[in-house]
Amino acid sequence: MEERHQQKTEGDRHLNMNVYATKKTFAMGIMDIALLSANANQLKYVLKGGPEAPHYLVNVVLISTSITLQIIMGLVIVWLGKMNVNEDKTVSKANKVNNVVVTIIIIITVLNILIPSFGIGEPPQPNTTVSM
Repeated sequence: MEERHQQKTEGDRHLNMNVYATKKTFAMGIMDIALLSANANQLKYVLKGGPEAPHYLVNVVLISTSITLQIIMGLVIVWLGKMNVNEDKTVSKANKVNNVVVTIIIIITVLNILIPSFGIGEPPQPNTTVSM
């Protein structure tokens, strides 16, 4: 059986590679939306703390970079989802695009590991003790 055949048979089951790729792309898109939402919330929280907050600039840069890469990845995933992986001429291109997506995912993961390590907290409040 040819490896890049449109439908692979396993007993009575048929696996259409386009359907599989579409479902995988959809799942990745949903996960991207969840992470994008979390990063947007983190950015809002950091911006609320203001520039006097510890690690403000580092957090803004890391979170903004993560959001930007997620948007780029979402666009690339949409483009990848429109490719017909059953055509031999498209398989090589789809593999290259998929490798780019995996690289972007790794970078986003590293960024999102670094973000909480710098602490996303409010700036320390001035000491407001009441003298008696």
